[in-house]
Amino acid sequence: MEWHQLIEVSIGGVALGAVYALLTIGMTLVYGITRVFNFAYGSFFTWGGLCCLAFIYLRSFELSTGLYYYSSSYVSVRSSM
Repeated sequence: MEWHQLIEVSIGGVALGAVYALLTIGMTLVYGITRVFNFAYGSFFTWGGLCCLAFIYLRSFELSTGLYYYSSSYVSVRSSM
């Protein structure tokens, strides 16, 4: 595994961990205030994810981080020297 792949995977892992942390904090906050577990909470996240995926598909963005473009352009510039 090369260094740029390690950085890209690490950033993706931290981003996914942040999403899980926000999901957990939101569920804890709702349960702490109402003392009722909201089963629709997961549905909201699912719909949000599907809407983001549809937006990315319709706008034809790439499903990768900006770091990938930076690292690939760095490799191409470095290899042309």
